[in-house]
Amino acid sequence: MGNFHSWSGLPWWGTIVAATLTLRVMLVPFQISLLKNSTRMKFLLPEMNSLHVTLQSAETTMAAKVVAARQVQQLFHSHNCSPWKQCIFFPLVLPPTVLSLFTAVHNLCMTDPDMAQEGTLWFPDLIARDDSYLLPILSGLSWLWMVEMGAGVHFRNYPALRTAVRCIAASTIPLAATLPSGVFGFWITSNIF
Repeated sequence: MGNFHSWSGLPWWGTIVAATLTLRVMLVPFQISLLKNSTRMKFLLPEMNSLHVTLQSAETTMAAKVVAARQVQQLFHSHNCSPWKQCIFFPLVLPPTVLSLFTAVHNLCMTDPDMAQEGTLWFPDLIARDDSYLLPILSGLSWLWMVEMGAGVHFRNYPALRTAVRCIAASTIPLAATLPSGVFGFWITSNIF
């Protein structure tokens, strides 16, 4: 990130926002692929459910189970989808990538003295905490907005889940208030994207 800062000539707050946007744009093709895969999987759900019943039934012969398993594989192949894409992308690609940038920004805030003079607006010092609590509150609200937009119908079907997510968003604010202000350039930008 230091090289990006030197190359771009942006102040540190701008570098953090630009690096976050760059990372999020680079992840868009993966997210589109994941969305397409998920849509295809939902389209196959009725057929998959009937094959699952066949596979799980105690009365089904082993030969019928083998045929059903092959039909499942054929469905995935013919519709160009796989349940493994969801299993691989989320735990192995997205969190490590986002957490790496978060850690880089946090560590820069803790070690680079230039960050103390390259903030903006009411947080000119990216090393210091935001004593106004505005950045932690914006972070919590932007995270809540991101989750609620992404959850869609799930929140209508499970109101307890919506309540739990809102409580989590509110509870992150005091914890986030202990972080350097520079971290929120990453966090809020990432949530809004």
